[in-house]
Amino acid sequence: MCLPNFFKRLISVFVVMIVIVANASALTSQQRQQVGEIWTRNFYQQADTFYDPIVANYSLQLLNDLSPNAKLFSRDIHVILVDDTGLNAFSVIGNVIGINKGLFYDLTHADQLYGILAHELAHVGQNHLIRSVEENKHKSTLMLASILAAILISPESSELSTALLVTSQGFLQSSALSFSREMETEADRIGIDILKKSNINPVGMYEVFLKLQTGSLGFNMPGEYLLTHPLTINRLSDMRPRTISSTPITTHKYKDLEFQWIKARFGQATTISTLDECLKLNHLNPTQCWKAQYDEYSDNILLSTIYAESMVKKKDKQGIELLNLLLKINPNNNMIMNQLFLAYVDFGQYQNAVKLLQKLPDQQNPRFHQIALGVANQTNHNFLKAKHQFLQLWHSAHEQEAVAYVDRVLILNEFDLPTKNRLRSFYQQYVNIN
Repeated sequence: MCLPNFFKRLISVFVVMIVIVANASALTSQQRQQVGEIWTRNFYQQADTFYDPIVANYSLQLLNDLSPNAKLFSRDIHVILVDDTGLNAFSVIGNVIGINKGLFYDLTHADQLYGILAHELAHVGQNHLIRSVEENKHKSTLMLASILAAILISPESSELSTALLVTSQGFLQSSALSFSREMETEADRIGIDILKKSNINPVGMYEVFLKLQTGSLGFNMPGEYLLTHPLTINRLSDMRPRTISSTPITTHKYKDLEFQWIKARFGQATTISTLDECLKLNHLNPTQCWKAQYDEYSDNILLSTIYAESMVKKKDKQGIELLNLLLKINPNNNMIMNQLFLAYVDFGQYQNAVKLLQKLPDQQNPRFHQIALGVANQTNHNFLKAKHQFLQLWHSAHEQEAVAYVDRVLILNEFDLPTKNRLRSFYQQYVNIN
């Protein structure tokens, strides 16, 4: 660690805090991204999340359809997949969008998911989290200072920044993540506008909130989503004429089919009766059901990937062959690359997996790094072992342990000099060392 740099930054905390505490909305784009990353690491540490390239890619595609019409500080969006069957979604400063698995259980078509995501993007674009902090800062100035300190200190002192963020967590949960009724109404209106500008029928948003209000989504009211998104009859009354009058839009024709395929993959009923019936009859060997869909929609990348996945699960090497073919046609497709990586792991083809691993873009999901670390250990690839051990710890909010691990590796003689130099170069992206 570079102590002089740390103390310079610690001094800057107090200087900048004096300026920013009076106006949290003055946070720069970089500071917004930093607080989002800190929050995300702590969330990964505490929540049950999952690594699923198909769901992640689909969710990000929907968000990318909407984001050009949302007032975001950046087009870069990070999706967190939460392994929870409750209906919930959330948004956090830094363009972080959380999506529960339960959205694919309880919603019936893609326009409803678009509606939820547009609502969350509206929260981000209107700075509702920051405004919530500002409205509560007269009660929680110390908490706000802790958040800002965490942003500014990280990553020079990961231990201190994490401690400050944890101190402020109670405030975030009780105030900042729970939006006011006025903010919810604003997010409804702007979300509907985002949907219309994106050529997506906004009636899906109304359908979701109507079902939430009537409790017809299959869970006990008030429901997880309503705890942070208060819903009133007035909101529904305001939303209805803005959405019902809209004419049906079919620009995103494949998105609903893909939504139904993901629902079926999770074992949920869909609007595709032939697929549902086939999966009921062949639940132990669903590959033939996916093949029937693939024969009809072979040009759809997501469906082709699901079909390949089903073959891999039954140890049919044609699944790997199909994924390689898809990757040849669609080079650098992140979903296909990640799914092929998982397929290689399933078949124990660790040398192929490690070659592909070196081409994959860095990810924040610690579940991915856990799998990658296993592959590196199987192939005794020293650099990848150190890299993914560090990233698994770092993205699980164990920053101090991550830093200590790499410092130890760089001191000891376990790795050769080229590997150490490569690791040091990678390490400097996260921690400033001299």
